[in-house]
Amino acid sequence: MPWQILAAHVVGAVNNDGRPRWPFIIVTVPRQSGKTTAAGAWAIERAFTVPNARVWYTAQTGQKAREKWLEVVNDFNRSPFAPMVKVLKTNGSESMEFARFNSAFRPHPPTEDSLHSMQSDLNLIDEAWAFDEPQADALMQAITPTQATRPHRQTIILSTVGTAASTWLHGLIDQGLAGAEDIFLLDYGIANDQDATDLDAVAASHPAFGYTLDMDSLKAGLRQLGPAGFARGYGNRRTGAREMLIHNSTWKACQTTDYMPANAPAVIGAAIDIERTETAIAAACWVGDTPMIEVIEVRPGTRWAPAKIEKYCKDLKDAPVVDNVGPSSTLHAELTRRGLPPMDIKTRELTTASAELLDRMTKTDADGNPAPAVRIRSSSHLDLAMAIVEKRRLGDGWTWQRRSQGGSIAALEAATLALHGLQNRQPADPKPQIF
Repeated sequence: MPWQILAAHVVGAVNNDGRPRWPFIIVTVPRQSGKTTAAGAWAIERAFTVPNARVWYTAQTGQKAREKWLEVVNDFNRSPFAPMVKVLKTNGSESMEFARFNSAFRPHPPTEDSLHSMQSDLNLIDEAWAFDEPQADALMQAITPTQATRPHRQTIILSTVGTAASTWLHGLIDQGLAGAEDIFLLDYGIANDQDATDLDAVAASHPAFGYTLDMDSLKAGLRQLGPAGFARGYGNRRTGAREMLIHNSTWKACQTTDYMPANAPAVIGAAIDIERTETAIAAACWVGDTPMIEVIEVRPGTRWAPAKIEKYCKDLKDAPVVDNVGPSSTLHAELTRRGLPPMDIKTRELTTASAELLDRMTKTDADGNPAPAVRIRSSSHLDLAMAIVEKRRLGDGWTWQRRSQGGSIAALEAATLALHGLQNRQPADPKPQIF
């Protein structure tokens, strides 16, 4: 398939010295794309072309790694190259031996001691979504030392995206999307703003559609897995193993590509992520009788935010809105010290703010069609937040669940607070002046 050919070019690319151009590659594709077949081809090519090559394959468990390795062996045994390779299948000693090149291709369990005293040139990690952070750390502790003295060292991670618990894989994908120089990312799947039940959209994003996959296969997958499972398995989109809090079509109906009107009397809301990895700033204003929300800044860290909020609020009449409990309490305190005390928001107001935004997003007309009472400028940060957010109980009400293994919801918190401030305007306290 074309995607396999493209991936093979990436995997096989070399520098002038013959070493791999990309030592660390992530390939993420939907289910039924043929990734195990591709991985087997890369492994066998390396064993044939690099003398003394040591090629290793692992998956979510040692048994799964062995089963997938045997699939590759069975396919290879039907090829004209089969007589050139000796296959050992004894449990614990499985190996494809390329005697002419003194190379070997073997499976191994994903454990810290599985490659002790071994060497490796190519390490293939399949189904990486299954590893949590401690398991992934142990696996990389096994792999990394084995490559230390090997000039052709290369690690390839293959997987469909995972559930909310797949933080290791998703963190690596995020680094690749951010342009990390030491990662080559090849990523196929539907966008966050695409409806996973739109089978034409899923088909257009699935690299095996029209080759080994047809529309009947997609229909069966949706019927068996449901929208959330189908979005992950066949759309290759990380939504967690549950339904989104609101349907994707409802979320899309709220969105606009329009910018907030210039010089609109806006209210600023801000929030720090529960892990303190990023801070988000949003603004809300009235456009006619409908509130509009725009996420205007999302950046790593926290120290940059107070000065930015001061700048945004310089010409505004209303105080910013920041929760004074939880991770954002430090931002609330710093703004107060700077003479820009945020609007106070109590527990009951926080639950009301969350419910009001949800009600506005999910409003329908008399026929039950989406008729949102809020306009939200499109934002990838909000797309992610809406894909992973859940409710948490707070007193007699609920608010957004900050603690999610799928990522940050700081943008959604900031948007919620900005809307609450807009609907409950509170003038900013004037800074004291000395005469």
